[in-house]
Amino acid sequence: MVGFSEDIRKPSSDGDVDEGSATGAKSDWRRRERRQAQKYFGKRLTNADHQLIKNYAQSLDLDMSDLIAPYVDKILKQARAHARQTTRAIAS
Repeated sequence: MVGFSEDIRKPSSDGDVDEGSATGAKSDWRRRERRQAQKYFGKRLTNADHQLIKNYAQSLDLDMSDLIAPYVDKILKQARAHARQTTRAIAS
């Protein structure tokens, strides 16, 4: 006889078969995701602050990452300029 967990097996989006559960557990997409770059830049927030920013981004019809992207780009530009200046100063 086939066990209960084998009766409710379902295919996942990556073609593998995941075992479901009576509560309808979702597959672990983080395990399969492949991105061009790793996420290294961040700030710890309280749950309330995170929700506040999330609500603000949604009110603008943006993802949170899209909301902060211009600021991260500005910091990167400044950091690159600083690196160029310090490299020249060391080389002199």
